[in-house]
Amino acid sequence: MYGTEGIGKTTLLRKIYDTHKEVSDAFDAVSWVTISGFPILKPQCAIAYEINLERAETDVDKLIMKLSAYIRAKNIFLVLDDTWIAFDVFLV
Repeated sequence: MYGTEGIGKTTLLRKIYDTHKEVSDAFDAVSWVTISGFPILKPQCAIAYEINLERAETDVDKLIMKLSAYIRAKNIFLVLDDTWIAFDVFLV
């Protein structure tokens, strides 16, 4: 979900994320990551942490491969909140 700052996107997604058991029942993993202008590796580490994936990887390319393989094998509800700039979601 994206749109103008301050219209309630985070509030709506947080309500869904926090209060609806159906969301967690429908997915293998449910994760909320606040991006806040981080360099690309930090969101990847945060995502890996949230989905309990091995986090020791510091090589961006290897971490991308591990996350990609995990995400393709699972049904994941992933919220990337507070993005400051447009980016290619496949890089995260």
